[in-house]
Amino acid sequence: MSVESVQKKLMLMMDFKRKLLEFYQARQPLMDLKATAQDGFLQPWEQEDLRKRGEALIPAIVAARDGVGRLIAEATEIATSYGAPTELTILPAPLIGGYSQTMNMFQAAIEPQLPHDFELEPRKVLDIVNQAIWAIERHLEEEQTARPALNAAKRAGSGLASAFRALFKTET
Repeated sequence: MSVESVQKKLMLMMDFKRKLLEFYQARQPLMDLKATAQDGFLQPWEQEDLRKRGEALIPAIVAARDGVGRLIAEATEIATSYGAPTELTILPAPLIGGYSQTMNMFQAAIEPQLPHDFELEPRKVLDIVNQAIWAIERHLEEEQTARPALNAAKRAGSGLASAFRALFKTET
């Protein structure tokens, strides 16, 4: 694999991480409003104010979610190729029972509601993205250190071949 293609993968994963962070930052005020709305002692006018404030946040969240969504397929492919787990299995509560659901971790990160009221921490998703980025960086370092050794081997091989031809006067 060429150094350029590895660098391209690294840039894509860094961009994905940036967009994921933007999504989480845009979503946090809505999560705070949701927690405030759980208060059972809110007056009707306070509930209406919370609803209007929540609706005002939606366009920024949708734009950030679309930015992440555009890169999910490529990020999943890259992370999987470097051994980072991208599959999430959501199990129901043991007493309730039901079927488990498997989904892409990056897709689950941007879903507004997950099955069985599962909460996916942003830290866990960012850890997976970081694992992939670090694996790509290691691969890039290996490629760059192997490149000078490969060039030196080629030079040594061509020098050896020319010495062999000069010594035995062979024509190739």
